[in-house]
Amino acid sequence: MGFIKSVCSVEDKKIHIACNIKTEEIFVTILVKKQSDDSVHIILGERFDFPEVEHFKCCYENLKDIANKTITIDFVFTKFVDSSALGILIAARNYFKHNNASLRLANANETVSKLFFISKLHKQFDII
Repeated sequence: MGFIKSVCSVEDKKIHIACNIKTEEIFVTILVKKQSDDSVHIILGERFDFPEVEHFKCCYENLKDIANKTITIDFVFTKFVDSSALGILIAARNYFKHNNASLRLANANETVSKLFFISKLHKQFDII
């Protein structure tokens, strides 16, 4: 029982990537699930900030066969987002666009939604 700093793995048939797992509590801060043949869902943890940026990048760069897929970044559990996370979202958007995948952001709470609006990211992303 200890702290695993970063675990990123992709299985061929099921995409499941977990980063920052605290084994005694099964605490997952980033989870990637294949929803269907044309959709991948990235579920963020409570905080999306500087310590999570490299883990997030590791997760999305390890996705395979993403062309023509819709990638949804889900903020359903996210309570805090900082400027480094906003920067990696733009990098992710560019990465997915370069790989012919579409990106959308989902389930942001009121605070995170306001941050997207203030930073004008609502003009650069499909937010649902």
